[in-house]
Amino acid sequence: MKLRITHYASRFAFHFLLSIFLFSCASPATPTSTPISFSQFEINKPNLTSTPFQPIDVTNTSIPTFTQIPTLTLTPTFTLTSTPPPPTLTVATVPSNTASPTNSTRTNYILYATLDFNNRKISVDQTIRYYNNTGTALTELVLAVQPNLYSKTFVLNAIAQDNTNINSYDLSGQTLRITLPQTLSAGSATTLTLNFNLNIPQKSANDVFGHDFNQINLVDWYPFVVPYKNGWVLHDPMPWGEHLVYDSADVELNLKTDANVTVAVGAPAESNGEWIRYRMYGTRTLALSASDEFLVSETSAGNVTIRSYYFNGYQSAGDAIKDYAAQAINTFSQQFATYPHQHLAIVQTDMDDGQEYDGLIFLATDF
Repeated sequence: MKLRITHYASRFAFHFLLSIFLFSCASPATPTSTPISFSQFEINKPNLTSTPFQPIDVTNTSIPTFTQIPTLTLTPTFTLTSTPPPPTLTVATVPSNTASPTNSTRTNYILYATLDFNNRKISVDQTIRYYNNTGTALTELVLAVQPNLYSKTFVLNAIAQDNTNINSYDLSGQTLRITLPQTLSAGSATTLTLNFNLNIPQKSANDVFGHDFNQINLVDWYPFVVPYKNGWVLHDPMPWGEHLVYDSADVELNLKTDANVTVAVGAPAESNGEWIRYRMYGTRTLALSASDEFLVSETSAGNVTIRSYYFNGYQSAGDAIKDYAAQAINTFSQQFATYPHQHLAIVQTDMDDGQEYDGLIFLATDF
């Protein structure tokens, strides 16, 4: 069915303004034209430029090599699974419970991910620098792992805290609960390293996460530490609505994929050696969509780059949507506050409605 922009223009403009307002409120970071200055520690990867996400006065943490896994039959059912203890992971020494740097105490996520588009798989090395801003000593960390709600999708290969391999943990359903070998005092920090694979399931019409014949959508796709408010905040999963709560975080994604695949992310793309790097500051999460059939139309609103990602046969709609988005950003900035990101991606996908993430909005084809 071909999009009818005239019929849906007013409906889109309303939903678009509302979406931007909602996730703008949820992303408290002040927009910056250049990356925020962070203290650094290096991650050893070939041909990389420095990353701003790591604190000073710590020893470099090595990231493990990707581990390939055999092809699995994908079943997009909502099955809770448990994962046995992973193999031993060797990591370099990182001082435990080091003091938080004064220039940023948001949790940092750094991911090196290789996307195999044709085989619907992604292999990930992840580093999490967690700062205990809860005001209380912690004996455990709780991470949300949404892909584990899908059968045979999430495979945890290895996990470590600072220089210690972690065997005392429980992965059940969406929850990864890690028992810390020593208490993490208030105001201190620790580093987690994980290696995992996703066997990306086929998506349903009422879901965003997964793949169809020409597109992969990755949303809430990597483990993240949930907020702590008199206890860990991780609500029961729901088939509709949003059950997740996020702390504001800084996220860096370094991605490799096939040369003919176009990737939509709500952040500017930068060259980082053999990787393409995307960075978001003060964000809830980083979502992406990939396709070997995307067409792209671009415009701007002030210093915000707006890109519309659409499929063949929908060019007039794809062009019009980016223009409506520019008008919406200008109106929002005049009436409420400056749009908090440097980039906005609007992505056509097959679903019943739409879904917004920081810097990226999915819209159903029928919209």
